[in-house]
Amino acid sequence: MFKNSKLFFWTVEILAATLLIFMLMQLEFLFQPVKTLLALLFIPFIIAGFLYYIFKPVVTYMETRWKVKRFFAILIVLITLLGLVVWSIASIIPNVVSQLSSLIDASTKAFPEFRHWLESLQNDPRFSHIYHQLDINGMISNINVSYTDILNNLLKNLTDSVGSIVSIISSVVMVAILVPILLYYMLKDGEKLLPSLKRTIFREDPLGFVELLEKMNATISRYISGVALDSLLVFIFVFVATCCSAFLMPSCLPAFRLLPT
Repeated sequence: MFKNSKLFFWTVEILAATLLIFMLMQLEFLFQPVKTLLALLFIPFIIAGFLYYIFKPVVTYMETRWKVKRFFAILIVLITLLGLVVWSIASIIPNVVSQLSSLIDASTKAFPEFRHWLESLQNDPRFSHIYHQLDINGMISNINVSYTDILNNLLKNLTDSVGSIVSIISSVVMVAILVPILLYYMLKDGEKLLPSLKRTIFREDPLGFVELLEKMNATISRYISGVALDSLLVFIFVFVATCCSAFLMPSCLPAFRLLPT
């Protein structure tokens, strides 16, 4: 009678599930390679999936309207995407380097000028009393802002972070390698996935799981394509407005000078 009770049944089920989880935790070393592989493929898969929904209409348009073979259409898309990435990196890195150089040059002048300004307050009768009361000279001498010390600390931090830097670089390289490969196969065989699942695994689908996946695929495709199109239009309008303002501003400045003040 006790064996047929629901309490006994669910107690055994919970104990069995707990024992299974405990055993799997003890065998973590067996699942560590799978965990590492999934972590390695997760970000490239997400990026490739996003790019797939963006460039899928482009490949379909080139294949149907321009009669380009799908392989060459995908190749054109990948080459264009690679060119955009290279152009973006080539445009951004020099600006970042110049901004960092300007920041370093400004920082080398900022502290001496600030120190000179504080020392000049000593001769100002309005602040001389406060200057001596707060012992500004002692505070300046205790700051110990030495550029040699800063450089040594920076080099020490860089040395300590070599492992993290190498890990980040290797992750970026793996993403850069895996994303084009995943994107190529998604664009090439992505439309065959759901029909293949319907023919093999989900021959009998009483819950309509494949139909749900098809609707989700269509919805995500429309949403991401719409967002990408909106972003492209915003970029074009902002770029045109910036160029027009850059060309019109010099010619408009004399007109503003004629306005009465």
